[in-house]
Formats: sequence, structure tokens, C-alpha cells
Amino acid sequence: MPRLREKRNHCRPIATFARWEPAPLALDLAQVVQNRWPVKAEHLLITLPLGRRVEARIRGHVIHTDQPGEKGGSDSAPTPYELFLASIGTCAGLFVQSFCSARGIPTGGIAIRQTVHYGKDGEIEEVELLIDLPSTFPEAFREPLLNAVDLSSVKRVLARPPRISAGLTQAPAMEAVAAY
Repeated sequence: MPRLREKRNHCRPIATFARWEPAPLALDLAQVVQNRWPVKAEHLLITLPLGRRVEARIRGHVIHTDQPGEKGGSDSAPTPYELFLASIGTCAGLFVQSFCSARGIPTGGIAIRQTVHYGKDGEIEEVELLIDLPSTFPEAFREPLLNAVDLSSVKRVLARPPRISAGLTQAPAMEAVAAY
């Protein structure tokens, strides 16, 4: 199997599939300059590799997204919207994990079930998080655990949504990163 660092063939793995296919030269450039990209989470590089896939690079990680087949994608990864929804539950999970760790409570058997409730207009009305606790979870910490989940970062951002702005640049994104 080819190694990721081979430059002759410009190969890279595709999402979760075991097959390989050629990658655009610009993506290889992104890998080269990745180590010069700031470490802070406020800087992301979004690229459009092939088809309906979109990738985000942040802190040395690559987040893959795609669209289902009925929307012209290959369904090789979650959609951006699905990742958004997953960020709500996973952030809550991190707060549960931190809460338990700080109190020496084992996290085995804890799970979070997330249900999204949509209105008649198709918009989200509620995201419900049900935290399944084992019978051994201390009763005295059940309510404080819910309070900790209420402090989760994603939930706080959604409670006070940021302004999202977009702009255009004449320089291709990869050239701008290379110049960084």
C-alpha cells in the first residue's frame, strides 16, 4: 500500500475507504504548509478536494465531509450538518467525562442519546440529550452532572450565536496559505 508521503503519485487515502486515488496538487501543498498553520482553533482551512466532499483542516487534523448519494455525493463521510449536530452531543460528552474525572467517578456505562426535534418548517426546535447512567452512578452527583452539561461550549455558542461573515480574495486559498 502506498505511503502518504510519497510525492511521485500524489496519493492519499479517501475518507474511510481502503482504496487510493490521485489527490490534487493543491492538497499536497496544504499538507506541506500544515506545520506552519497556526495552532489556535480560530484558524481553519477549508478545501474542496473532489466531488461533493469538503475538508476542514484544524490543528493538524483533517475533518472529512461528503453528501449522500441522493445529493450527488459518495456518502464517504458525514455531512457538515451532521457534524454540527454531532458537535452538540460530543461536547456534552466531554463535559460529562470531565465532571466524572474530577470526582473520581468511572465513566463506564455512561452514554448520551441525542434526538433532534424538527418543527413543521423543517428547522430544529429542540435538541434533546438523554444521559444514560449506570445504577452505580452516585445519586448526589446526578443533578450537578446536568448542570455541568448546561455549561458545554457548543451549547453556550448556540445560546448566543456569532455573526458569520464571508469575503472574497483574488489570491487562490492555497497560494495564500503557502505565503503565510
